[in-house]
Amino acid sequence: MISTANDPGLPRDAGDESAMTVLELSIFVCAFRARTPIRASEIFAVMHGWFGDMPADQVALLVPGMVSRGWLTPVGEAVKASEQGRRAARPLVEGIIRMLKAPGSSTWR
Repeated sequence: MISTANDPGLPRDAGDESAMTVLELSIFVCAFRARTPIRASEIFAVMHGWFGDMPADQVALLVPGMVSRGWLTPVGEAVKASEQGRRAARPLVEGIIRMLKAPGSSTWR
């Protein structure tokens, strides 16, 4: 089996609470943009719109880990973005914005 950086359950440095995968960042952005706490099934529906086909169990597996890292805060059966999650996501989102604004970024090769 070949593992990728976005595979749930990949070992990572236990002390690195800011190392979000692409899917975790997407889940966080979805929760951050929600006006009210959001359920995993709703997160999956949004991500399906963003990325197309993806296994629903990936979202279901990642959300509890994100809660345990403090990136998401549970609210009943839903979650909302936490301040710790904002601190972890901010440099990643800023980097993506800089990457897209960089000279030549509009030229696809």
